[in-house]
Formats: sequence, C-alpha cells, structure tokens
Amino acid sequence: VELMAGATKDEGLILTLMLYPEMQTEMTEHQLREIVIKLSNEFHNINVDKVCGHYLKGVDKTNSSQLKAALNALYGDLVMTCPTYLFAKRFATNGQNVYFYRFNFQSQFYGNIFGNTGDAVCHGADLAFVYGFPLRHPQLFSETEYDFSIDVMKMWTDFAKNGKPHDVWPQLWDKSVIRVKDLNPNDMSLILDNPYESTCDGIWSQYF
Repeated sequence: VELMAGATKDEGLILTLMLYPEMQTEMTEHQLREIVIKLSNEFHNINVDKVCGHYLKGVDKTNSSQLKAALNALYGDLVMTCPTYLFAKRFATNGQNVYFYRFNFQSQFYGNIFGNTGDAVCHGADLAFVYGFPLRHPQLFSETEYDFSIDVMKMWTDFAKNGKPHDVWPQLWDKSVIRVKDLNPNDMSLILDNPYESTCDGIWSQYF
C-alpha cells in the first residue's frame, strides 16, 4: 500500500485567526497560556508547562507578534502537522511506501484573500495548485504559479497511477532516515532531513 501525505509550512496561522479573538489584539503570555490550558481540556492531557516552554523558547514574551507566531506554530503542529506526519511515519516504519511533503509556497492571490501573511504558507495553500486554479484562472496567477500547478498536478496524478509522485522524491522512511520533499517552485530538488525532529518527533511524540 502506498501513501502520500503532507502539510503546509504554517498550518496554524489561518486557523488561529479564525478561532481566537486574541489574535486580533495585543496578545500576552498569560493569554497564550490560557489558550493552551483550554486546548488541554479539549485534547486531553497536554503538558501545558512543557508545551509552552518549547514554543516560547527564544521568544520575547513582551512581544505580541512573537507570541502570536508561537501560538500559530503550536496550534498547527497539534491539530494538523504532527498527527498527519506521525501517522505517515508509523505507516512507513511498518514497511509501507510513504511519500511526505512540506508545502512551502503560497500564491499571491491566496495571500491577498487572508491579508498580509508575510512569508507564511497557510493551511490550504496547496489546494489552488493541486486543483489547477492557475490554469483555470491564469489572469490571477503568475507564470511561476501556473507552471508550478502543472508540476504539482503531475505529481499527484503520477502517484495515483504509479504509486510514486516523482523520481526525485525519496520515501519518508529512507534507510531509517526521515526525508521530506519540500514543495516550492524556487527549488524543486530540495529534500528535508528530519524537519520535525524537535516538534512532532520531540514535544508531541508521546502524545499521538
């Protein structure tokens, strides 16, 4: 059985904006911790101190923007990235062929819909390319985005037909090394070695 799975680089950003009013105002460390406590009540048995310590490491706790970025990372890892990755990893280590990607590009059109997200690649940013929006509405996308969508659709359809998305895409569990395909038109050859070591394989490894 073959499996292809992945996540965008910044899964949490749009989700937290929709869910937490604190994201629309100046955030404090106390507010962030209260959100994590509520998450623990919802998801059960989250070690609040350990999780906050991990995501606030190196963060200026008086800087609202940095606190929001920490919450974005935490929420995206908890809800989207880590459960997806850890399921795929367990599947791979049981002898199955698994291909995992980190989607690392966001169209300007998609970014404009949600406002200025900087260099973030938000939840759902991959859908426009998977479903060929740049080909259907070329006036809204750049030539790079148009070509990238063609490449992405070919990877998805090749996987559906042949069980492998691309020749330069190693399996997730490659000789006991974690290898993830970075999907970005600026460098289609980039392979990431163990990009989730400190997060999914670290802070969340015992949770899922």
